[in-house]
Amino acid sequence: MNIKFSAAPVLAGLLSLLPLAAGCAGGQMTALPNHAAFQKVVLGADKPVLVEFYKGACPTCILLDGPMDKLAQEYQGRVVVAKYQIMTSYFWGKDKQVKDAYDISVFPTVVLFVNGQAVKTWPMHYGLKEYRQAIDAALGSTTAPATATVAGSQPAMQP
Repeated sequence: MNIKFSAAPVLAGLLSLLPLAAGCAGGQMTALPNHAAFQKVVLGADKPVLVEFYKGACPTCILLDGPMDKLAQEYQGRVVVAKYQIMTSYFWGKDKQVKDAYDISVFPTVVLFVNGQAVKTWPMHYGLKEYRQAIDAALGSTTAPATATVAGSQPAMQP
């Protein structure tokens, strides 16, 4: 039996993912390149921050780029929507301190921060409805203690 393999369908499938990798809505998320940026943008923010923690070359993470960009557009000026790579594609940790502080073990993991405190965590979750509900609750109470407004709080990392 002579079996022939064509790479064309495989390449076509991979090329169809490029819009997802580029962020369907135009790349509206704030990129956090390092720990210092994480501390400044997330822990030092005066507004809610929704952060997608991801691993390089992660196919399940790429699927979240478009929806997160959409949220960034919807809440522009009121909420920061950010993306932070804490692990490379070769499982090399880029920021073990943040990974451990917020117990990030699956990718993507999305965390909502209010007043520098993690108030809600979603591991491998893609539902915009739940993100919007938590963001709206945080926006309605950004002056109150963060952990009292949204269930599921995590301990804050010390700067």
